[in-house]
Amino acid sequence: GYSLGTYVIGTYLAEENSKGFDPVAGAVLISCPMDPVSSLSAMNRSTGLIYQGALSSELSRYYQKHKDQVDTIGEDKNVEFKDKAIRSIADFDKLIVATHGFSEAGEYYDYYAPQRIIPSIRTPTLYLLAMDDPFLGEHEQCEAAIRGSSHVALAHVRKGGHVAFLEKGVGVFGPCWTDRVLGEFLASTLAPRSAAARAVDKALPPVNPQNKDRISRSVFGAQWKQKPNGGDKSALLKQGGVGSLGALGEDGRARL
Repeated sequence: GYSLGTYVIGTYLAEENSKGFDPVAGAVLISCPMDPVSSLSAMNRSTGLIYQGALSSELSRYYQKHKDQVDTIGEDKNVEFKDKAIRSIADFDKLIVATHGFSEAGEYYDYYAPQRIIPSIRTPTLYLLAMDDPFLGEHEQCEAAIRGSSHVALAHVRKGGHVAFLEKGVGVFGPCWTDRVLGEFLASTLAPRSAAARAVDKALPPVNPQNKDRISRSVFGAQWKQKPNGGDKSALLKQGGVGSLGALGEDGRARL
């Protein structure tokens, strides 16, 4: 998974693993914005404005294509926005969250936050980041969650940008060295496990029976509603949007 797509895959793994399912052998998540708010607030600064313009233009085209369907879901919430131009990703988020079953954008962002879902991932997973990624955002909480996990690893390099990681000396259209890294990592998850590795797996503590409820969409929604003033939603909205973090099925679970 790349960039915002890492939110969809990470959430999918957390949901499935929390129920005791292992849908895939391994996962590599590249250039994940580690905090949905601080990461994408960069969209309103310097080089982020280029991404903001390009993405909001494409999202506007997508919305206009499906406008009739979108406007029939959560119509009361959309009435303020549906006849206005989409000039930013935040504008799109305010329109689209009801179709995903969220009450507002702040709830949407919190649900997909990596620091929330990482403790529930039991699939071998590698997060691969560049410290000069303009959309990396605050990463201390995610790093702490990864340090506490037996299944998730973090690899970061000093330079690599956002979904770039070009091989040295190959130019801007050359190969990305991450292609080789993710191939090697995923191949290792498919290799036969040694007896020692299987013994380590058996020694790991079982999934906490409360984990399924912790990651549950319905439990999360109930907890969000109980937060004073909806948690930090006002701060989330002021700092900008994340946009299209993932698509949800009718049962409220993330879909690839």
